[in-house]
Amino acid sequence: MDRAAFARKLGQNGQQNVNNWLKRGKVGQSSAAQVRELLPRASIDWLNDGIGDPPTVGEPVGSDVGLSQSVKHETLTVALQLVAEVLDDQGLSLPTPKRAQLTASVYGLLDEGMPRAKVLHFVRAAVA
Repeated sequence: MDRAAFARKLGQNGQQNVNNWLKRGKVGQSSAAQVRELLPRASIDWLNDGIGDPPTVGEPVGSDVGLSQSVKHETLTVALQLVAEVLDDQGLSLPTPKRAQLTASVYGLLDEGMPRAKVLHFVRAAVA
């Protein structure tokens, strides 16, 4: 997979996001979950220069994603659970990129210390 294909997997603003990450030299925290979901072992060097083998979906999660901060697995688990709970309760589903984007937003809110009940309200409003 090349950078253009990767950008297309990110959705409508995928190329713009990749360009921003390349300028900054790191993937933004709000996009971390989506990047890990699509390409768990992607590195900024691969995105930028094509150095090394392109990552494949399904590889084990590594530490070379170039994230601005490390992902807190407990917080990510709660974010995934909250999104799944609301979607299941409302009998809805989201396309993978949108679900990843919502999960990343939920992760950010939880990581900033927003109470779980308020985050749950946000998720319900976001999928309504």
